[in-house]
Amino acid sequence: MGNNDNEAMRQISSATGAAPVWNQFFEEFLKDKPVEEFEKPEGLVEKEICNLSGDLYDGVCPERKTEIFIKGSEPARVSSIHKYVRVDKRNGLRQRVNARKIILKKSF
Repeated sequence: MGNNDNEAMRQISSATGAAPVWNQFFEEFLKDKPVEEFEKPEGLVEKEICNLSGDLYDGVCPERKTEIFIKGSEPARVSSIHKYVRVDKRNGLRQRVNARKIILKKSF
């Protein structure tokens, strides 16, 4: 999508320029067609991964998501970039080894 004279389009994004045209075209094209459910192809697997490392979710990673992989291409390693540490809630710093009171467990 663009101008006929090849000039750059100004202050128009894909969402405000091309998307409405695309949507209108497909609404018209599909209006008399039956609705079909998408069938997941064979050979795909879903795995929960750590969004930050891309490895398998370890129960600690603060940002996880389910991702689809071609079977055999999914990550095999469990994420190890995050760990729980004890944090002193009075000052927000990591707790000293010999401290009496702890008090908060945070994932980093």
